[in-house]
Amino acid sequence: SVLHAPADALHAMGEAARATVLAHYTTHAMQQATLSVYDELLGTHLHKNEPAPFQDQSVAG
Repeated sequence: SVLHAPADALHAMGEAARATVLAHYTTHAMQQATLSVYDELLGTHLHKNEPAPFQDQSVAG
C-alpha cells in the first residue's frame, strides 16, 4: 500500500500532488474554466478578453 512506501517516494508523490493543485485549481484557472462554459453556451469569447492582473496601487506609509 502507499502508506508503506519509502519516505522519499511519499515526499515525491506529495510534491507532484501539490504541483497539480497549484497548476489546476487556482482562482484564475477556475475563472477561466467558468468563462469557457459561458463562451460555449453564449457563443462568445470572454476568456480571451481577460483584464490585466490586479496590481496593488496603494501607497505604503
